[in-house]
Amino acid sequence: MSRVMQARLASFGLVFASVVAAPVLLSGCNSAGFGPAGAGVDRAAVTGSVAADDVESGSDEQVIRDAVAQADPRGVAMRPLAWTNEETGARGAIEALREVARAGKTCRIFRTSRENYEGVGLFEGETCRTAAGVWQMIRFFAV
Repeated sequence: MSRVMQARLASFGLVFASVVAAPVLLSGCNSAGFGPAGAGVDRAAVTGSVAADDVESGSDEQVIRDAVAQADPRGVAMRPLAWTNEETGARGAIEALREVARAGKTCRIFRTSRENYEGVGLFEGETCRTAAGVWQMIRFFAV
């Protein structure tokens, strides 16, 4: 047998051995729980998660309400008003703000963006000053 023929047989043997041996060797990983059959959610792992009550507390709405109450509607028309909630890490900008009178109360209708861990959203709302002079959020919803 010539040397060329021996070299071809040797390379064929290596290829054949790797094609046959690889699945056999890798099946050991699967049976040990490292493959797709062992994949899954580790329910025992606990991380620094946030309770649902903390997220839904409305603190972003309170920060937005306070920013709207302190803002000059004419100034917001020229330049958006940025707000940040240090408690939740959310932030955004009040882009549209107009003042209206409703049933003898001063109200402000606004549009704001909100960026938090869930993503970025656009919201509209209305806050009105009560007879006691306190601003109260009347409506706040995603657009």
